[in-house]
Amino acid sequence: MKWRLILAILIPPVLLLLFWQGFAQFMVTFHQVPFPGPVSVLQELFSLVSGNEKLLGYSIFHHVGASLTRWGIGYGIGVGAGVLTGLILALSPILELSLFPLVSLVHLVPGLAWIPVAILTVGIGPRTTILLIALTAFPPITVSLCGGMKTVPSEYILVSRMCGDSALRRFVLVQIPAALPHLMSGLRVGLANSWRVVVAAEMVVGSGLGLGYAIIQSRWTLDYVSSFVCIGFIVFFGLITDYGLFRYLERLTIRRWGIENG
Repeated sequence: MKWRLILAILIPPVLLLLFWQGFAQFMVTFHQVPFPGPVSVLQELFSLVSGNEKLLGYSIFHHVGASLTRWGIGYGIGVGAGVLTGLILALSPILELSLFPLVSLVHLVPGLAWIPVAILTVGIGPRTTILLIALTAFPPITVSLCGGMKTVPSEYILVSRMCGDSALRRFVLVQIPAALPHLMSGLRVGLANSWRVVVAAEMVVGSGLGLGYAIIQSRWTLDYVSSFVCIGFIVFFGLITDYGLFRYLERLTIRRWGIENG
């Protein structure tokens, strides 16, 4: 079983590297396109990480830090607004009837489509990217939490009332914990959407710093190897947050409050 687990973990990345190298060689041989292969990208990664080379005048850590900072601030704003709005809509049927369609409307609009609104609202700069991230993360969190609050099993509510719990105690100790699995799903979707938006927004807005900005500038400098390094960082942090953090928290939440207890 241990060897099967090791093979299951190692085979996909090995196949990906082999396909990548083969495709790069094909592009170089038959199309005379200097497509970066895994070896050249790995060498560039070591050069950038060691500080021997700058990327657009900054170290790679400056670009990574700028993107993560914007992502963290924008996602935090989206989470706060989404949780607050989701709770309000779940507790007020009238507000849900009137405001939920607006949240769904925001959910349907692609994140980059809000660029004109963001520029007119906060101008051009890092704040534009942060606003786009917040607008992208907000709807799935709101929809998931509101839906989770409304699907709390009636037995939970009945038992809480029989125990003499107040409405506030029932809300805090029964309804919110029961809705946590739904909230965790919304947080994961919002996080993935917002990470894609921060990179794309940096490409469009052009903030002068960040992974997305470094990638889009590679078309002018023809430094495609460095752009592949930036793509690698994007994939790495996406996997770390989704698989390393949120998937673990989601399993823990479901095990503690979800259907597995049922």
